Amino acid sequence: MQYGSLASAVSVVEGGLFKAGSLTSIFQSGMIDSSAGILTNVYSAIIGSGTVSTPGTVATINMIAGPSSGLMELTLSNVVVSDAYSNSAPCDIYCASVLVDTAPVFDTIPEVSVEEESTLTFAVSATDAEGDPLTYSVGYIPQGAAFDVSSGIFSWTPSAGQEGIYSVRFNVNDGYLNDSAVATITVTPLNRAPVITLFEPASGSVFEEGRTINMRVLAEDPENQILSYAILINEVQVSNHANYQWITDYSSAGTYLIDVIVSDGNSYVSQAYAITVTDVHPRWDVNQDGIVNILDITLVGQNYGKVYSGSLPRWDVNQDGIVNVQDMSLVAARFGETFK
Repeated sequence: MQYGSLASAVSVVEGGLFKAGSLTSIFQSGMIDSSAGILTNVYSAIIGSGTVSTPGTVATINMIAGPSSGLMELTLSNVVVSDAYSNSAPCDIYCASVLVDTAPVFDTIPEVSVEEESTLTFAVSATDAEGDPLTYSVGYIPQGAAFDVSSGIFSWTPSAGQEGIYSVRFNVNDGYLNDSAVATITVTPLNRAPVITLFEPASGSVFEEGRTINMRVLAEDPENQILSYAILINEVQVSNHANYQWITDYSSAGTYLIDVIVSDGNSYVSQAYAITVTDVHPRWDVNQDGIVNILDITLVGQNYGKVYSGSLPRWDVNQDGIVNVQDMSLVAARFGETFK
């Protein structure tokens, strides 16, 4: 047998044709000349009497492909088939061709992750040393996923409840040989934003200057994640807690935008409303003229000792129901202060 340089014969072993039943055979593995690409003097024969009536293999030639690829011819010559009396028997000789090919190789497919109800898209690709046309296919794919065999693009939008780790095996064929690669896809649970269930005070609330305004936020997270908070007044953060106490003074009159932001570390929800702080005169500006002076002390003095119930007048400065030295002291302590 003659063969090309794309492969080398390394061994010849006897087949099972003459070993059937109780037959005894003699076998010669021949001589291999790898440099010339020639295999000669291979023979096999039955020792003693016996016949073979079924097809089988006389010899198996083991070859190793070299680094190059292509089509290699195997040419059989000087093949002799004889009968039990050493007479030549008619036979047909068929030569063969062997394709020495390089399998295609997938490019690296990185591990990927996607959140439920989000879309994942990636492409797989492979190279072939001979430049053969490549055909792609895929094994099992998760429910809802799709693979375009012409472009190699895989796409999937996992539904809620498909959390988990998936292995998808891709295959490529160059017409002769195959390669495969596995993509590991991790589907993470859908992160839903927190829900604000309470935000106090109510939108549109009105407060007088000098009052304390208590702000409170209650929120829930569907995944029970730890929540963080931010409370802002006119876009300035005043608290990173779920509550805040704003003590207004007599210069706080105006309309304020109150914002709250609640985050679970991945998603957030916000809510905003407006409140109003009205302009009022402090109690020690008894006559409400914008300045604490002798006129205010006079009003307290004129009503000194009077006792009230129900609606209390302004000269009862501390609103305890009796006009006395405590009221006078409050006015005196603020004497000279002015207010808008």
